[in-house]
Amino acid sequence: MQLDYLKLPFEVHYSGEVPVFQLEFKSDIDVRSLSDIKVVQKSQGNSNNPSFVCNSNSGAELYCCIKNGHDQVDTEWLDILAEDEINIDYMANLKVVA
Repeated sequence: MQLDYLKLPFEVHYSGEVPVFQLEFKSDIDVRSLSDIKVVQKSQGNSNNPSFVCNSNSGAELYCCIKNGHDQVDTEWLDILAEDEINIDYMANLKVVA
C-alpha cells in the first residue's frame, strides 16, 4: 500500500496578524431550508499568531492553505488550535430575504 502524503492531516501556523472573517447562521428553530434562517451574523477582525489543524484532508485542503486561499471561503475542515488573541472590530446582523 502506498501512502499519499498530500492527504495526511496537517497543521498551519502563522506568525503575526491574520484577518478573520466569519458568517454564522442564526435561527430560533432547526434549519431545514433557507427560509428557516432568520439572521446571518457577520464578524470581521484580526487574529494574532493563530494555529489551525485539518484532520480530514482530501488533498485540496492542503493546496488551499499553501496558496493562502482559505481566507476566501468558509472552511469547515480547518479548526483553530490556538491563538494569542482575537480582535473582532466589526459585527453586523444581516437579514435573510428568501
